[in-house]
Amino acid sequence: MIALQCSVDLPRDYPMPRVLERIAADGVAHDAAPGLLWFAHAVRQAGADGATVHRYLMLSVWSNTSRLGAYLWDSGGFERVRAQYGHVDVALWPVAGLQVDRDALADADHLEVTTSPARPDSALSTIAEDASAASAKAMRSRDVSASLRCVDAASGATFGADLRRGLPRGDGGSVYALAHLAVPPAPTS
Repeated sequence: MIALQCSVDLPRDYPMPRVLERIAADGVAHDAAPGLLWFAHAVRQAGADGATVHRYLMLSVWSNTSRLGAYLWDSGGFERVRAQYGHVDVALWPVAGLQVDRDALADADHLEVTTSPARPDSALSTIAEDASAASAKAMRSRDVSASLRCVDAASGATFGADLRRGLPRGDGGSVYALAHLAVPPAPTS
């Protein structure tokens, strides 16, 4: 599995209702995307938690790179985002841990994103085990419906994201309001 993190910083005077309208119009295109596990569209408004600019965050988890590639290279996928907003920051993350409670996803209204610094002196296997354990631990919170943990193989830095109901207790990461969550039906065997 692989995660795609895309973010767009927008000036304080950018009309956020316009972003939300675009998400409402475009987000449903992901509701049945092949190979997609989930696709979160989230926003953070300037002034919230000390943010100085608006930020639009897209975070998706794909079953494999060929499905992700179809989204990236298709004119109706990532290209549309680039056409609408211009510069988009992008990161690809190998997934080390993913836990999902499909029955609770409909209750999610926030996305919490965390990062940790590089661990150059630790074995990648140890970092991945720690990340997987962190994902499982996050799922023990009754407010978390999905937990993702990823590891950058080059540096050992980690990236985490939790889909949750309500605001987190504490200040673990950056919190975004969930604007749309696409969750295609689970594959049947």
